[in-house]
Amino acid sequence: MESIYESRETLLAGINNRAISGCLVRNIDLNHSDLSDHAFDRISFKQIGLAGAKLAHSALQNINFNAASMRGASLERAELKTVNFFNSELIETTFAMSTMTRCRFFETTLMNARFNGARIVSSSFQSSDLYGAKFAGAFLLNCEFSDPQLGNASLSNVDFSNAVLIDVDLQGANLYGANFSDAVLIKVDLRDSNMVNVNLAGARLISVNHERADLAPSNR
Repeated sequence: MESIYESRETLLAGINNRAISGCLVRNIDLNHSDLSDHAFDRISFKQIGLAGAKLAHSALQNINFNAASMRGASLERAELKTVNFFNSELIETTFAMSTMTRCRFFETTLMNARFNGARIVSSSFQSSDLYGAKFAGAFLLNCEFSDPQLGNASLSNVDFSNAVLIDVDLQGANLYGANFSDAVLIKVDLRDSNMVNVNLAGARLISVNHERADLAPSNR
């Protein structure tokens, strides 16, 4: 039977002793805690407060965040493998320079989140609000942005400048006002997407499918 942590003091003691693994953590306020440079494996976080928390340089593997409040948290230069965020708040959270593999964001608010310089592989953003999110200089491979309920992934005013996108599915996405300046797009699916007021200055598009995409005249 997995261990259950419901006490902040007990949890922090376990983290500091590097004894936290294969457990459930729920209903704990860890807002503004410094959890940098730690390793987390096989943990389910449920209804946990991590607003403003520091998880920089940490390693997270096989982690589930369910209804987590992580506004303004920092996962800068963290390594995330098979990490899932469900129905969570990640407004202004930073993943800058992080490495993310097989991660999933589902019904999660990511407005103004920062993925600058991150490496994101085989990951998906489903039914998540990415308004104003920043992927400048990021590398995305085999990723998907979708919203089966609304039909249009929310990516208005997203910054993909200087990013590299390979085999990325943006079909039907709302990319109004997005910035792709100096980006490289290879085998990106932009079919049926809204690309009005998108900045493609200096961008290179290779084998990109933009059939039926709503392009502003300057981008056609």
